[in-house]
Amino acid sequence: MNPQVSVGGGLSVKQAYKRFLSSRYGMQAYDQFKRLLYTEEDSLVEGLNNNVLQHLPVICRDFLEVCDIGGGDGRRIIRILRFLYEKFALRFRLDFVEQSPCLMRAFDVDQIADCVDVREFEMLFEDAELRGGYDLVFVIHSMFAFQDTAAVDKILSLPNSHGIVIAVSNAPNSFVAGLKKLFDADYEDRRFEITDLVKTLEDRNQAFQTIPFVTRWAIGSRRQQNPSRIFSRARLSSYPRQTASAGSQGTSLMGTGSKTLRSSDIANRCAIRD
Repeated sequence: MNPQVSVGGGLSVKQAYKRFLSSRYGMQAYDQFKRLLYTEEDSLVEGLNNNVLQHLPVICRDFLEVCDIGGGDGRRIIRILRFLYEKFALRFRLDFVEQSPCLMRAFDVDQIADCVDVREFEMLFEDAELRGGYDLVFVIHSMFAFQDTAAVDKILSLPNSHGIVIAVSNAPNSFVAGLKKLFDADYEDRRFEITDLVKTLEDRNQAFQTIPFVTRWAIGSRRQQNPSRIFSRARLSSYPRQTASAGSQGTSLMGTGSKTLRSSDIANRCAIRD
């Protein structure tokens, strides 16, 4: 057995998660699940843009330093930065961190070339030498494979004195949280979840604020999908324990130098329509 995938003689869900999203199959499966859950327009980003980002004091600046940790294929940060550019005429410098070569290749920087200068870090966040001093730090569904709280300490060191850390994840009692518990049952360890993040912040006496918002599901549309069908498709997208791995899913945490704001995505509390 590969020692990197073992924990106390068992299998590690964190290592399996990372391997999964480093594969083409894993990238495609995760993208399918994301489209199914959040719609083609990505209602998670819509909720974040409308309920959180446009109200931040830091938006009053003309130029923003941004870091996206575990940005996946980049579609979400592209939607976010284009929204802020078109609404507030902002420009950006983006440090984009993603450990999966497949996902990094899918990141189409040309879509934001008119308003964003991009530096890419194809590596684990823990290994990335980031310059810090950011106005916005995004951790959108990308905390699950953090090995320990040292990753949180590194994240909190990245914003400047006025900067904000934004961490987004499913609520702990949501539909997605339930799926993850089923998928992860045979592993010896568990993912780093939003509850772990909150506890870490509380242990450090770090102030934070929760902003719950509801996202729209791709359910009740022309496909007339129901919960059982969604669950079946989600299981098809689960990672095989021997080869699986990787990714960026998590709760959204926002923070300033001495003040941290956590935004909790409770999309999965939405009513499901047959």
